[in-house]
Amino acid sequence: MHSSFIKEKEMVGAERKTRDEERRAAKRKLTATGSSRKKIEEMYHPPCERSEFYSMSDLSKPPILFTPDEETDRQNGPELTFYAIATAAEESTPAIAEVKPNIELPVAPPMKKFKLAPADRELTVSYWDSVLLYVRRSDEDIFHPLHLVPPSLEGLAKALESKYNICASMMRNFYKKCKKGITVMMDDDIVRLYSNEDTFVLDVIKTEDNKFDITLEEL
Repeated sequence: MHSSFIKEKEMVGAERKTRDEERRAAKRKLTATGSSRKKIEEMYHPPCERSEFYSMSDLSKPPILFTPDEETDRQNGPELTFYAIATAAEESTPAIAEVKPNIELPVAPPMKKFKLAPADRELTVSYWDSVLLYVRRSDEDIFHPLHLVPPSLEGLAKALESKYNICASMMRNFYKKCKKGITVMMDDDIVRLYSNEDTFVLDVIKTEDNKFDITLEEL
């Protein structure tokens, strides 16, 4: 029984192999004869002994140019503008200046002016024609503006004489008490470069020789 089962299995396998070979042979035959090829008259040429090359385009019809209407241009205006900007940026940097989109860009605020000392201390050029100080005495509540013209110790003495009736020729020394707690003797550079629009408390001390020492305490 086992042997008969094996023989039957071999016969079935042989029949399947035979059918597969017949199917492949038929397929090769159809391919060789060209009967399975789907011909379309607009795409394929009839078989011929030689090949002739000619133009496939229709030269008899006039060309038609696409002209968009004005409404399409208005609707697509911003998109076309941004596309032109991107293309110009990729090609070359100078081309960006030619395309100016209608966009309001934020404007940076003006730079703050810093009071910097010049590199050459011997220069006599002043950065301001006048320096403005806000000064009050310790017993006063209101600050008084002092316009120093010229912006130097001489101008400071004249301004104090005009505001507080202190004789300018009787002023001996000028001191500045900084916020750091240090006291420095003032000169023309400190007045001209580092004191514009600062606030001070004025202290006037009378010396033994009947002169005055002026101290400006910075607030």
